[in-house]
Amino acid sequence: MNRKIIKREMNFTLIELLVVIAIISILAAMLLPALNQAKGKAQSIRCSANIKELNNYFLQYANDYEGYPHPGQLPNSSGTGTVYWPDAGNSRGYASYYLKFPYRATIEKPGTILDCPSERAPVQGIANWVYANYGYNYTTERLNITDSRRKISGVKLPTRFVTYSDCYNAYSLSSVALSAYSYGNTYNTLSLSDRGVCYIHGGMANTGFYDGHVESMRKDQFREYMFDIRQKIAQ
Repeated sequence: MNRKIIKREMNFTLIELLVVIAIISILAAMLLPALNQAKGKAQSIRCSANIKELNNYFLQYANDYEGYPHPGQLPNSSGTGTVYWPDAGNSRGYASYYLKFPYRATIEKPGTILDCPSERAPVQGIANWVYANYGYNYTTERLNITDSRRKISGVKLPTRFVTYSDCYNAYSLSSVALSAYSYGNTYNTLSLSDRGVCYIHGGMANTGFYDGHVESMRKDQFREYMFDIRQKIAQ
């Protein structure tokens, strides 16, 4: 006796398909914020590691050069222009002669310790830097362009004196009270601009200090004396 096996094709109805899509959409909406938060945290950790490494080089430089911090800027070889510290395209730039970055690294090649992973829409700054996203506190070297150079041993509170911080396009980080080489920049810039400290990590700015440690700082945690090598402003 032959038995006929009847095969039944199982097909989703339109309603069932829509239900599945809706469930997937809901799950994705629930997971994406957590994934984005985890990504942002990872980027902030990488950024902190960059600044920590910059701090290590900063202290190493001071040890190599009789206690003086690295310059924020130098005249070019002809004396007719200025070479800024993140310039990897000029042999007189700190990023070139001391950090040993490849030629034009901060302009054309992302991935150095000056490149914050959270800044993925880079624009050209004062000297066409694109992948240089940390500012240097120029008053570590001198208060203004006529001031004599100062040694890092003169800092009274090394745990509360800023070296580097998140800053678009490597502007200087001179404080509100000091002009120095600041180009009008201030440390309390809240908006994501190209001037002063930028609070790019969920309202926080990763910041390095003279003793070598790194903190995530809110705008209201900064004080003037953290940017003034004299540290005479009320604390």
